[in-house]
Amino acid sequence: MVSTEEAANSPAAAAQMTKQMQMLKQGPLGQFARTDAEAERIIDAFKGGKPVDFKELSKGQSGVEGAISKGNDYAAQTATGISRANAILEEIKGLASGANRNTLQSGLRQVLDLHQKRATHMML
Repeated sequence: MVSTEEAANSPAAAAQMTKQMQMLKQGPLGQFARTDAEAERIIDAFKGGKPVDFKELSKGQSGVEGAISKGNDYAAQTATGISRANAILEEIKGLASGANRNTLQSGLRQVLDLHQKRATHMML
């Protein structure tokens, strides 16, 4: 059995470590490790003569899954809030655009009226 420390120092040991990790993640032993990190912890515990509590390892995975789920929920809530804020801004933009158009039309009418009055006055 090769530990992570030994694998870091030798290409042959690294190849053996990879095989060990694959054995723990696949086949009949695949239930013991779902990730490389879990496989490394199991290997290092075996190598060091420490007992391995596989139930604790599975709890660690469920904790990761719980964190991922909470992160996804937060992302959905944030996206909803951003979408709502964007819709409000678009509505305000539309209202401002309408107000600007009305102001422009009013100003142009006044200018046209003034020009017509001047043209009429000059003709007299």
